[in-house]
Amino acid sequence: MNARPDPQLSLSERLTVIIPTFERTEMLARAIDSVLAQSAVPRILVVDDGSDPPARLHRSDASLSLVRLETNSGGAKARNYGVEQAVSPWITFLDDDDEWLSGTGALYDTVLADEPQTDLCYVSGIEVVDPEGKTLEVRKAVSRSEGEAWFLEDTPSGSSHLTKQTFVIPAETYFRIGGFDTALESRIHSEFALRLNRVAKIQALEHATYRLHKHRQGQVSKDPGKRHRSFRYIWRKHERLVRSRSRQGARWAQDHARRLIRESRPYDALHALWLAFLLSPRSALTSLRIVASVAVRRMR
Repeated sequence: MNARPDPQLSLSERLTVIIPTFERTEMLARAIDSVLAQSAVPRILVVDDGSDPPARLHRSDASLSLVRLETNSGGAKARNYGVEQAVSPWITFLDDDDEWLSGTGALYDTVLADEPQTDLCYVSGIEVVDPEGKTLEVRKAVSRSEGEAWFLEDTPSGSSHLTKQTFVIPAETYFRIGGFDTALESRIHSEFALRLNRVAKIQALEHATYRLHKHRQGQVSKDPGKRHRSFRYIWRKHERLVRSRSRQGARWAQDHARRLIRESRPYDALHALWLAFLLSPRSALTSLRIVASVAVRRMR
């Protein structure tokens, strides 16, 4: 990617990092510190999603501010509220239990224009670590052309679509597609990515910018019930798009079913496999193998 001309605006004027939080004081402090430690610091807007007691900032900084929702409303609404309060042309998000890697601010200071193109967004790699800080994997970001369907596309070997937490988006584009869907309990980034990719190119940056922590405290992504309800909701909402990519859609349903099996939810898994079969009968053999594994588990 060619570097853009020197900006007229500082990074704090161009980019706001929105951190939704709910009762994670220590993790929130780590997330904030990881952004303030950058050589180029953006605006940081913490959105307290109804914590009791209310969240407090552990330090003062001109780049850092806090807003609050009085009742816990979920990650989608908290993120939407944060974007409504932001004034920068670019926005991005950081979960309160994750952190930015060193060099992220400098990278964004290099690539983000003062006036963004509304049909161009950025995505970067993710480093995944366990509770002890050991690196489990590094996910390399993948670029998508405008009009594609994010995870409902084939992904090149060595790349991953599971980097959506790192999206850097023109605020105008965010509002144009309606922000995050507040009807979802889980998978809000996945559903958002489908709508975003329909109207914008998503350009992959070479470097990892984001450290995702796998930990033992409550994480929405680990709740199988919420995840399955959200899977069904996304399937219905984007059914036409899913059907237009039947092979990839069937693969998505099968991957979802495998995870449900590991979580001892065989009936939800069978529902996902039935959808995969209806979408792509050619996937029947794969689905039958997964069904067989369900049956074996149920007999144990």
